[in-house]
Amino acid sequence: MRRNQRVRPAVRAAGPRQAVRRIGRPSGRRTGSALLVVLVVVTLLSLAAYSFSQLMVVEARATRHYSQDAQARELANSAVDYTAAMLGNPIEEVPNYYHNPGLFTQVPVVVSDDPVGEGWFSIVAPVESDIAARAVRFGLMNESARVNINAIVKYDMDEDLQRIFRCRCRT
Repeated sequence: MRRNQRVRPAVRAAGPRQAVRRIGRPSGRRTGSALLVVLVVVTLLSLAAYSFSQLMVVEARATRHYSQDAQARELANSAVDYTAAMLGNPIEEVPNYYHNPGLFTQVPVVVSDDPVGEGWFSIVAPVESDIAARAVRFGLMNESARVNINAIVKYDMDEDLQRIFRCRCRT
């Protein structure tokens, strides 16, 4: 037997009737290293699951916003088609198109039992007498008196008018 080697007893007497087994440590100082590795793996898996769930929440929200955007775009197209059909319809008694809340307020397009699934539009125009431009009315605007400056170039003008329009366009 070597000098530095210790003899460990297999059984140690604890009392007259009891015997306690001595459990030896494995070779080296790696006590609890498996527990530490399992703890790190479980923590990383938890973080991965959390980031995946957050990613799915963000994706669901983005999908909902995209569908609401598409629905709003189609509702606006419906409002344009509704107005064009109303103006193109030959009727004997012409309704008031300037301000008519009954005709231009909350026109239903998608009817549903669920309020979230409903879709409607209103056609609004600014009140011309309101200087602050905060008041609106439900109706159309007459834009027939507006001049398209880009279309004026197509027509023949004398030199004075061309000079006037060139000066105003540059400033």
